[in-house]
Formats: sequence, structure tokens, C-alpha cells
Amino acid sequence: IFVAILAHKGVAAFALGNRVVSYMQNSPSPVGADWALGFIACMSIFSMATPLGVAIAWGVTSVAAEEAEENPWSAAFSAVGAGTFLYVATVEVIPTELSVGATNRGIKFLALVIGAVVMGSLALWI
Repeated sequence: IFVAILAHKGVAAFALGNRVVSYMQNSPSPVGADWALGFIACMSIFSMATPLGVAIAWGVTSVAAEEAEENPWSAAFSAVGAGTFLYVATVEVIPTELSVGATNRGIKFLALVIGAVVMGSLALWI
């Protein structure tokens, strides 16, 4: 799971930063100190979410591991994490990037396929 987090966190941070900057540049309100504070707040919450989630999951699974030999909590946290990635990709990212009016749809689709193959291959080896 650590490798998956590393593989996705940098790309997700770049995408979030890009989206926030794009939104704030296109917003009708004036851009100034509020813009910078909003961006810093957004990125700070995002950057703390993963360490906090890992700490909570580690705490719950270590306590649960002491109580039973098999640990269903680990499987549950992995399922929630995988489900979150799938949900965001299928509901938010893919439809937006591959919509009819989007630019470079062929390149984006090729990147989607290559990414799926690389992550699938990585899952076989790890």
C-alpha cells in the first residue's frame, strides 16, 4: 500500500493544485491575499490527510491485531482506499477529461490505458 500511496500522492497533489489555481483564476471574485490563504489551506488539509489516515489505520489495525490472529480491519481499510481511488477516477476525473469538448482526448485515453497497465503490472509484482 505504501508504494501505491507514493505513486498517487504526487500526481494527486499536482492535480489538486492545478484545479485550485484554475478555479481561483476563473472565479469572479478579486484575487488577492484571500486567494493565497485559500490555496494554502486547501493544500495543507490535503497534505495532512494521508499521514492522519495512515496513523488512524495503523492504530486501529495494531489494536485489532492484538485481539485476533486474522485482521479484517486491514482488508477494510484497503477496500475503502481502493474504492475511493476508483470512485474519484470514474466519477470525477475520467468523464471530465474524456468528454466530447475536451482537448487531446486520444492522448488522455492512451495515458489512462498505460497507467492502468503499469499499476496492474505493479500489483502483480508486489
